[in-house]
Amino acid sequence: AGILGQTSGRVLDLGLPFPDKPASRQVATPAVFWFHITPTGVRCPRRYGKNSWQQGPQDAARKKERPMFAVLKTGGKQYKVSSGDVLRVELLDAAAGDTLQFNDILMLGGDQTTLGSPLVAGAAVQAEVIDNIKADKVIHFVKRRRKHSSQRTKGHRQKLTLVRVTEILVSGAEKSGVKPAIGTHAARVAAHSTAPAAPVADAAAPQATEKPKRAPRKAAAAPAKE
Repeated sequence: AGILGQTSGRVLDLGLPFPDKPASRQVATPAVFWFHITPTGVRCPRRYGKNSWQQGPQDAARKKERPMFAVLKTGGKQYKVSSGDVLRVELLDAAAGDTLQFNDILMLGGDQTTLGSPLVAGAAVQAEVIDNIKADKVIHFVKRRRKHSSQRTKGHRQKLTLVRVTEILVSGAEKSGVKPAIGTHAARVAAHSTAPAAPVADAAAPQATEKPKRAPRKAAAAPAKE
């Protein structure tokens, strides 16, 4: 509810169980204010600005509840996530139901803020893979002027991975034992680099016998002279 009052010397005292107002709230000339009464306090937004809220016990408890969040990097993009968030990230080397761990954490927030330089050591975000999906179709249209009306239309759907954040680790990420979240290209490069090398032929091994060369043809006999 709103109460309109006119005062001279100080703000209208509404008789609410709040402590005396500080000197910064005193006024020297008559003025008209709007007071907004809520279960948590009294607010005078049009006169005192943002700091005019008289806090109640519920407000103090609400300020203490700062949910923890993290800023992670994957697929060349950055995401601000909290526990329970669902994200669409670039395609990862994982199947539905797998648990992954994002180790590239740029920032941690909540009651305390931690900035990485560039990464936060020991921090990670664990997530569960929901499914591998495709994004909405993007139409690629090319038209070449003065080229006999040459034009081409193509469609593209980017492959994505849908994940749900389950936990944010502040430290001890290297000891969790959860599979790291890497893209499909990085997984192929890693698999190629760790593949066993082809066996090298031993020089002492007996060499295969070479195919004998064909004997040269005999010269044709000269015709007999009469």
